[in-house]
Amino acid sequence: MPRATCTHCHDHPAALPGQLCRACTCQVTRDLRDLPEWHTALLERPRRAAGQRVAGGDAHAPAPAAGPALDHRATIRGTLWAWTRYLEHAHQVAPPPVLVDTDALVVSLVAHLTDHLGTLLAGDLAADLAASLSHLVTRASAIAAPDRPSTVPIGRCPCGGVVIADTGAPANHRVQPLDLVEAWCTHCHDRGVLRWWQTRLPAAAEWLPVSRLRMHLLVAHGLHVSDAQLWQWAHRGHVQVSGEGRRALYRVADALNRAQGVPIQRGAVHTVSEPA
Repeated sequence: MPRATCTHCHDHPAALPGQLCRACTCQVTRDLRDLPEWHTALLERPRRAAGQRVAGGDAHAPAPAAGPALDHRATIRGTLWAWTRYLEHAHQVAPPPVLVDTDALVVSLVAHLTDHLGTLLAGDLAADLAASLSHLVTRASAIAAPDRPSTVPIGRCPCGGVVIADTGAPANHRVQPLDLVEAWCTHCHDRGVLRWWQTRLPAAAEWLPVSRLRMHLLVAHGLHVSDAQLWQWAHRGHVQVSGEGRRALYRVADALNRAQGVPIQRGAVHTVSEPA
């Protein structure tokens, strides 16, 4: 008899007796763990891109929480209470006491749901729980950190999915600490720090635009390369380029070899120009 499939991603076997696979179970745990921090972050000024200023205001002055932030804080509390009530009515699990401090309440509810997560994931609503928690975190991130740095692909997971990293640090840092930067697979949802991923990644994306290529070299290999260096390497035929102008894509393997000082075989690499 075939093993049951995850009711959330429908791609992998369920981690019995739960309804979700191991990757989705880990994601639910992370989303639940992160909710208290997002609930608090929604009261803070949204993080903006470096150098971005608020027109007509003091860039360092505190800003009151906007309506969407307050609404989503209430949504987080309401959703956590709904799952707590479900545990009470469906499984006779007594809820924690109601607290006046809303941030403390969220911490208490998260701890309560975490203690009984096995019960929730073994029930028929496990996929609904995963989807609701994912929505809460995604929406909170969009409100509290609208200008967070873009993720960058760093390679292919053994499952075949693309692995992306959230650099979360200024691009002028020469070397990212490999034990602090996290990356995850967009397919199986495995997650870990870069040092762990470097032992598992067979290859990076084949082509990347210059800005994402710079970040890939930085976070995946600890190599600091400037835009000017990449342009010079391409101009001299050391890095193959496809397209023109802002749509130009650079061949990752060529840039990595050049950054690592691998000898260039003359005539082996040529610039390719295609209509943008």
